[in-house]
Amino acid sequence: MSKSLKNFITIRSVLQRYNARQLRILFLLHKYDSPMNYSEEAMIEAVNVERSFADFFGSVKAAIREAGQVNSTCKPDGSDHKLLNDLTLAKKEVREALCNNFNTQEAMTVLSSLMRNTNLYLREKGNSGSAFSLRTVASFITRILNIFGING
Repeated sequence: MSKSLKNFITIRSVLQRYNARQLRILFLLHKYDSPMNYSEEAMIEAVNVERSFADFFGSVKAAIREAGQVNSTCKPDGSDHKLLNDLTLAKKEVREALCNNFNTQEAMTVLSSLMRNTNLYLREKGNSGSAFSLRTVASFITRILNIFGING
């Protein structure tokens, strides 16, 4: 895009169609030191990522509420340990991505993978899942999103 060719777009005009969180997600999905071409497809991807985070947090919140009502003393089993191992690996990978030239694109990929694994856990466990495991994963994802400026 070039101003002289009149094919550029301003942030102000993007914010008329999309919210600031979606625009931040768009930036996070690209490396900061590489050129980024704005397109409707890229914005749709950012909107979908935002929606997946919102759906994830809604599912986790509902599962924690149900887990607290059904079985507040649930003992961790193999799937709980797997989820917590996935979390440990995700923490390591996010840190490595951010230490590697602040690679937010890779960090967002790791968070998406952790969300997918947590959703699989939720499908497998139903309302007998561990509220502790779910809270721990959700807290980590929330913390990273807050660091990135994608809060609440």
